Amino acid sequence: MGREGFSRRLGSVNALVAATAFGGTFVGITSLALPFGEHLQVPRAVALLTAGCGIGQITGPLISRPLPATGYSAPLLRASVAVTHITP
Repeated sequence: MGREGFSRRLGSVNALVAATAFGGTFVGITSLALPFGEHLQVPRAVALLTAGCGIGQITGPLISRPLPATGYSAPLLRASVAVTHITP
């Protein structure tokens, strides 16, 4: 196996590890939200919390995509404001 093949395989392994780590955080966040949803005692609260998390995963990058042209300070500030205002 040449150098190029080894590099390609290593890149695939890195991508797999990164995807697994990212997916693990989503599972962890969802697992933490489940007891909170049950505590709210609102019909379908768990489904609403899961859907809200999914919507945030989709819209967050879309909203902050134009911002990194000026650096990461503005996206991080927006995210911190959103988290502090949404968190009870």
